[in-house]
Amino acid sequence: MNLSFRSHLKCGVALTAAMSLLGAVSSAQAQTNWTGLYTGVAIGMGQLNATTDIHDLCNYDGYDCPKEEMNAHGTAVSLYTGFMMPAGSMFAWGVEGDLNWLGARGEESHQYVDSGYDATTQNKLEFLGTMRLRAGITADNTLIYLTGGLAVGVVNNSWTYINYSSRFSRNVTRLGWVVGTGVEHYLTDRVALRLEGLYGDLGKNSRTESLINGASYSHFGTPNDYKVRTRNTFGIIRAGISIKW
Repeated sequence: MNLSFRSHLKCGVALTAAMSLLGAVSSAQAQTNWTGLYTGVAIGMGQLNATTDIHDLCNYDGYDCPKEEMNAHGTAVSLYTGFMMPAGSMFAWGVEGDLNWLGARGEESHQYVDSGYDATTQNKLEFLGTMRLRAGITADNTLIYLTGGLAVGVVNNSWTYINYSSRFSRNVTRLGWVVGTGVEHYLTDRVALRLEGLYGDLGKNSRTESLINGASYSHFGTPNDYKVRTRNTFGIIRAGISIKW
């Protein structure tokens, strides 16, 4: 079953709410001091959503090539570190950075009967880093927060057109944005558990060539420029444990 990241995010929100309730009713431990530097590790699921637009490739004769959308899933392993401080009696905020390995890769093939194009797309997002602000409401030892900032990812998008033995490929490091939400609960003065969901956009990866290999035609006697564009968005749902120093 191939669920979209929105579906997974809904599950994450439900789990976040449950964890928040457990943290709110826990009163055995003294209230956490939210000031300090922390480091943690998390594991979960990562997803790359790649939407490819090949309209420029096959509309020159009036054919319609729809966008191709592919979801690639993989295991997400994250290392994160940050600094938090209180802002009054019920709020805390800070800065956090993370490095992520995402095994998000996939391949799909499509046949466009009206245009005669057989297209295969391959998409990968394996390395991702973020730098984010984090702020939220505290209740004893629990923090319910929002987060957002910058994301940098190494994206590979490949487009193969079997009919003309042609392959467009581009591996690029892209800068984008990320937002998310989560809940964190301190089990002791130093050890905290968290559940977090992130969503981000790394923009469009594009490639243009003046003539496809193997194709001997041109439009109205002149070479055509063929542009393929893929928009890359990503999502991560993860559970982590951290230590405050």
